[in-house]
Amino acid sequence: MANGVWHSGLQKILKLDQEDLGLGARWPGLAELKDCLLQPVAERDRELLVCVARSQGRQCKAELSGVKSPHMYVRKHRGPDGLQRLRAVHLPTPHEMTTEESDQHKAMKDFLARTGQAAGLEVHVEKTTKNRTSRPDVTIVGAGGVNLGCEAQYYNASAGTVLRRSKAHAEAGLTANWITHDDRFHLIDRSNWMLTRQMTWREINNAADLALIGGFRVLVEWRCTASAERPCPNARVKTGCGKVHLQWDTPRRQDDEGTGWTGHEGNTRAVTVGQTLIGAATGSVTPLFASSRKDRRSGAYMWVRTQDRFRWADYRTEEDQGPEQEQPADEGVHFSGREVDIPCTFGDDTFASGARLERRGLYAVELTLTADDPAPPRNSSSARAMEAPHQQIPVPIQAPSAAEKVVPSSENESVSVPSPDENQPNASGLPASLIALQRAANLERTKLEQLTFFDERTHQRQIWFEASVAVQNAVTHYATTANLNRFDVEQELRSAAKAPDDATEPAA
Repeated sequence: MANGVWHSGLQKILKLDQEDLGLGARWPGLAELKDCLLQPVAERDRELLVCVARSQGRQCKAELSGVKSPHMYVRKHRGPDGLQRLRAVHLPTPHEMTTEESDQHKAMKDFLARTGQAAGLEVHVEKTTKNRTSRPDVTIVGAGGVNLGCEAQYYNASAGTVLRRSKAHAEAGLTANWITHDDRFHLIDRSNWMLTRQMTWREINNAADLALIGGFRVLVEWRCTASAERPCPNARVKTGCGKVHLQWDTPRRQDDEGTGWTGHEGNTRAVTVGQTLIGAATGSVTPLFASSRKDRRSGAYMWVRTQDRFRWADYRTEEDQGPEQEQPADEGVHFSGREVDIPCTFGDDTFASGARLERRGLYAVELTLTADDPAPPRNSSSARAMEAPHQQIPVPIQAPSAAEKVVPSSENESVSVPSPDENQPNASGLPASLIALQRAANLERTKLEQLTFFDERTHQRQIWFEASVAVQNAVTHYATTANLNRFDVEQELRSAAKAPDDATEPAA
C-alpha cells in the first residue's frame, strides 16, 4: 500500500495523508474528487490512477512481479491504531481464465441447467434480466419458491464484485446463489452459497448430482436429558439441563443418530446440489441469514428446509434482518499530513496488521437457542398461511431423528395417498391410483406448454404445481410404507405413467 498516487487526468500526485490531497484547500471540487477516488474500478477508467514511481520514470516493483499492474485503486485502510486512512493499492493483472477453469465453468452451467429442466422448471442460461442490471450464469424460475440467479465461480472474485452482483440479482427479483469449490473465496457468507468438492469438468459433466458439502444446514430440536444423544450446550453433560435446545447443524452430523451418536463427521449420506436447487425453486428449501450478535451487517448465509425455518421462528420474537437492513455509520478518515513516499514499496516487508475486526461467517453467529418449554405446534391453517405461496414439496433430505423431536412437525399431517395394500398393482407393480396421479400431473404440464399469455401460464403453472405436490406426497408415503427407495419409485412411476394401460411388462 502507498500513501500517494499519480492521477493521470489531473497530471498530479495526490497525497493521501493530507486532507487537501496536496492540491491546496481552495482546489475546486475537492470533496467530489475524494468521492471519485473511492469509486469501484468497474465504474471508472482502469488506468486513471498510476503508481507514483512509474509516473516519475522509476521502476514499479508490482509491474516487475508480473502479478500486479502499475495501475492502482484507493481504499480506506484501518491501521493498527484503529484509525482509517486512504491508501493506494496495486490492481491485479486482468484475470485470464485458464482452459480448465473455463471447462469447469461451462460444465457447472450445463449441470445447473439440466437439473432445473429435469425437474420441469423454467431455466435460462446467460440471459439478461428484464431491468438489465445483471446476467446470471443460470436463471431458474421458481415454481412456488424463489427465483434463483446461479453463479458458477472458480476463481476468487473480490468481495465487492460478489456484493455488487448479488445486489444486482436481488434488484431483478432473483436470489443470488454462488457455487464454488473453495471455502476460502470471498463469496462465502457474503451471499447465498453452495460448496462442492474439487472436481474436473468431466466429473461435473458426467454426474447425475453433486454432493453439497457446505452452505446447507438443518435444525435439530431435542429435550436435554441424561439419555439424550446430543451433549448439553450448557455443559450439563451428565444430567442434562432439562430444557429444549435448537441447533443449526450440518446434515451429516445427524446421520444414524437413532442408533447411537456418530460424532461431528456423521456417516456417509449427503445433501446434494440438485436437491437443494429444486427445493429452493419449489418452496421446500429457503434461504436464511443468521446475523452476528455484535455486527448485524455480517453473519451466515444458509440454505435450510422451510419447515425448519418456521420452527426456528416459533421460538423467536423477531426474524433476522438481512445485512442490507442496517447500514454502518460513516466513519471519518484520518489524515496525518505525511509527505508521499516516491519509491514503490511493493513486496517490501512493511506489513503491519490492522486493528482486529470480527470475523465473518459462523463466528459470533447465533446458531443455537435454548427454551424452557417447547413452542406450541402450528395448527394447519396458520401453517398454510405462513407457507403460502411457498407450498411444500418434500425433498429427500434426512430429518432429525425421532428421539430428538419434542413436538411433531405440522408438515406430517396425514394426506389421502395410496398405500401398497390399497390399490391393485398394474404391470409395473405400482398402484393404479399412483400412476393416475402422475398422469394427471403430466397432463397439467402439457396444458402449460400450450399457453402463451402470461396470466394464463401463471394460473396453469399453479394448477400443475398443486398436482405435482399430490404426486410427491403420494410417492413419499408409498415408498415409506413399502420400505422402498423413494428415488427408484419416482423413476419407475414416471416410466409407468408414459406406458399404455395395457402394458404387460414392468417399466424399466
